[in-house]
Amino acid sequence: MNKSILLEFLSEDNLNLHLSHLKNATLKYSILKKSIGTLTGLSAREVLRSGLKRSERDEAFDCLSYIESHRNYFDSFAPLTKKCDAVRKYFGSEDKFLYEIFECARYESHGFVYVCIDSRRRPKIEFAKPHDEYLKNSPILALDLYEHAYFLDYAFEKEKYLRSAISRLDIEKLDKALTLS
Repeated sequence: MNKSILLEFLSEDNLNLHLSHLKNATLKYSILKKSIGTLTGLSAREVLRSGLKRSERDEAFDCLSYIESHRNYFDSFAPLTKKCDAVRKYFGSEDKFLYEIFECARYESHGFVYVCIDSRRRPKIEFAKPHDEYLKNSPILALDLYEHAYFLDYAFEKEKYLRSAISRLDIEKLDKALTLS
């Protein structure tokens, strides 16, 4: 997590509130791991394939996918970078890519906009709840649309949050993932 980048578009109080949500989920998952020993070391996808009872599996998966989505969100920002050839190849320009994220996020809430690489090795931008996305893809970038991510700083001006956060997305991270595919 690059805290200085996050503080460019979130206040210290808002970031701390957001981190407290992550800490609460992490604590809940820690308690689940203590009561269900086989969870230790498993990723969200591995939890789904585990032999747990359905209720335990679903609770653990929801909690862990929420944690992984938030960690991905916190790691999705970086200082503005150089031009990204692979992003330009798929979207025409970096600005068009950022605009597509904005349009995907604009009317959604209570979830994330994820940027993933699809099965054809092409970038894909979509809105989903954390548990839905981890069933299908491994996100490269994530943009949190839950109110705790922005409401303290931006109130009802969600579009202002989106513009600020999207402008700091680590496009180079996606570019590298596309180059490797």
